Amino acid sequence: MNGTSMVYPDHSPVGRYSAIGNDVLEKVADIELTRAERKVLDRIIKDTVGYPEEQKWTKQIVRRVTYEIPIERFIEKTELSQTEISTALNNLEQRKIITRDGDKITFNHHLDQWI
Repeated sequence: MNGTSMVYPDHSPVGRYSAIGNDVLEKVADIELTRAERKVLDRIIKDTVGYPEEQKWTKQIVRRVTYEIPIERFIEKTELSQTEISTALNNLEQRKIITRDGDKITFNHHLDQWI
């Protein structure tokens, strides 16, 4: 049995996890998304705010909001087609949930700006 499928006796997960704020989870749960948009957004959240990064100069752990995510990573991790991913990214950008500059994707943590 691998670490990702194991749980403690109290049913809490064992192993790696992503620290995502409840406000983000609540907002994502409350908005209507297509299946592809949700899969793409989950990957963006996991790779940005869900991923801790140590600042070299202060040794503080921070959450990154911008990350370079190539289309190939989305294809591999979501099992969606390139067309589905491109459409989902365009829709998420139009709804101001993300911004993009090439492969560099920024998660908009200003949840009140989401459309």
